[in-house]
Amino acid sequence: MEKRFPLALLLCFLAVMLWARLFPPPELQGPGDPGGPQAPASDVEPPQSPAETPATPAATPAPAAGQASGQAPEPAPEPAAAPLAAEAEQLIEQRYGSAGQVGRFFARFSNRGGRLIELKTGDYFTSSKLGPAERDDPAHWVTLLDSAADVHGPTGSLLVDAGLGARDLFPAPLDAVLWQARELLDDSGQARGIEFRYGPGNGYTLIKRFEALPGGYDFALTLRLEAAADMTAPLPAKARQLVLRPAGVAAVEYEDSFYQQPNALALGRGRKGEFDLESKPHGSGDELGNFDVPAPVVLAGVHVKYFAVLLRGADSISEARTRTASFRRLSDLSEPAGSPFREQVVTDVNLDLELPAPGQASELAFRLYAGPKDHRHFLAASPLHREVLDSDLSTFSGIGSFLTDVLLLLERGVKNFGVAIILLTLLVRLALFPLNRRAQTAMARYQTKMKRLQPALDAIKKKHEDDPQKLRQEQAVLMQKEGAFPPLGGCLPVFLQLPIFFGLFSALRTNFELRQAPFVSWISDLSRPDRLFELGEGLPFGLTHFNLLPVLMVILWIWQQKAMPQPTDEQAKSMQRIMLFMPPVMGVFLYNYAAGLSLYMITQSLLGILEIKVIKKLWPVDEREVPRDPNKGCAPFAKRLAEMAEAQQAQAKQLQQQKNRGKGR
Repeated sequence: MEKRFPLALLLCFLAVMLWARLFPPPELQGPGDPGGPQAPASDVEPPQSPAETPATPAATPAPAAGQASGQAPEPAPEPAAAPLAAEAEQLIEQRYGSAGQVGRFFARFSNRGGRLIELKTGDYFTSSKLGPAERDDPAHWVTLLDSAADVHGPTGSLLVDAGLGARDLFPAPLDAVLWQARELLDDSGQARGIEFRYGPGNGYTLIKRFEALPGGYDFALTLRLEAAADMTAPLPAKARQLVLRPAGVAAVEYEDSFYQQPNALALGRGRKGEFDLESKPHGSGDELGNFDVPAPVVLAGVHVKYFAVLLRGADSISEARTRTASFRRLSDLSEPAGSPFREQVVTDVNLDLELPAPGQASELAFRLYAGPKDHRHFLAASPLHREVLDSDLSTFSGIGSFLTDVLLLLERGVKNFGVAIILLTLLVRLALFPLNRRAQTAMARYQTKMKRLQPALDAIKKKHEDDPQKLRQEQAVLMQKEGAFPPLGGCLPVFLQLPIFFGLFSALRTNFELRQAPFVSWISDLSRPDRLFELGEGLPFGLTHFNLLPVLMVILWIWQQKAMPQPTDEQAKSMQRIMLFMPPVMGVFLYNYAAGLSLYMITQSLLGILEIKVIKKLWPVDEREVPRDPNKGCAPFAKRLAEMAEAQQAQAKQLQQQKNRGKGR
């Protein structure tokens, strides 16, 4: 086996190269700035008396990209029979917030469809190596939403269209017509939102209002339907269905082959109040369809690994009127084939808007969260967001959430997430140490007993080497008499560590706080591979960087296995030899994974080696046999199994005797 071990390592190295070829590491976009604003976010009500520009850019031509629109005088009231629409397409750019404050955004709108073309956050950047002037340039801000050039035309967010039962009210496509636009200003004259208006000329006017709420990542979105007082032929007063696209396209910020993105998402609330969340990742095989969640839909939008844009009702009425949600995938034709940004996703929700009487209005109010999926702002914005974080943590969401909270608590004390991961690993090891010690003692005593029984087992094997059935029976009798059964408690620590491992695995995989978090020296981002140095382009299997931490992790795993006590029986020896292949295989699997996870594995192995080499010498495991208690451990269970086996053998013998008597007749 030892002679074949170098061959095994060579095969594992080839597997690494193959894995890197199949799942190449993404191009480094540069870690974002970890020093974002620190103030907590919360739902903030918009000002009661908003200042509005006295103008609408309805009649001015669209400015060039990157140029803010001008302001035109507010149009005079239109007759009830005349359509309320703009004459030309307008592009409007706005900035919200200021540097050093939570909730700094850049938004670009078009009055064609009253759509949001682009939304960026200035709290996080595409590179940490930026000067003050570059940090003030939206070109270096993280993109939350973007439009795409689809085969059906341009996409975007905040689009509204008439659903079934509303085509008589809005016969023209609302997502394609020109709306009248008006910028909203605060008391200091700074932009805080925009208002779009459209009327088909039947006395009804649809108003869409989008406002940034200061101090966080929430926006207020309002849909209002007004009916003119002088309407001559009002439509019957009943609800009309509208289709709202809260988040049209989510751009990929960090590509991760283990986290397919972007995802469309919907969260429904059942009749008994239970939640049901469904997220549609890439690779699911579904290109379009409805979310299979109960109505009403209380949360809908898109999310990527570290950011989310999600719509929720601002009150119980608006929440109840959000009926169902659907999703659709599209290809951004402006992106080259094979680009991770080419595949995009959109989410639509169906709304019920009451049709008002003449001179009245009906309104739906929503909140749109657009920001990081962190534990400070994301959870503070809405308790519904906990369901999203738990879905990212998958099966072991409870353990992963708890370990995440402990990790964040440790980081507040040491101010370094790498050190916090080391301390968390130490705490987990200390918590499991009593169980590990008990299991080690049980296994040591079992091995001591097996050493004592080995001569007797060898004698039985020699005596019945030609009769395998008799050999097994004699060995079972001896093992039963001596109570020589592997202790179940020896596997208990392993079973307990598995959910902890997978919980921490998920937590480190999706934890926003690890994004851009440095550790030491070259490890500047614990959410990405450590990338000690670049290997160059054109290497086989797409291997472009050398990652040191996974290599150290494999070496320490092998060292730890070699340092463990050697088993006595051949079956255990064979199992241990097979286990020597596991570290290289895991190294292949985790080579391009987050450095934070590798750091956890390395710390876990070092603590295991420390326990074997130091702690066991200072505090040896008690290997002495103890008198057998037939009422403890596995003995009663084993006795019952032996009795069942004897009963089956007796029954089989009786049946055979009956068959023989039948043949004799």
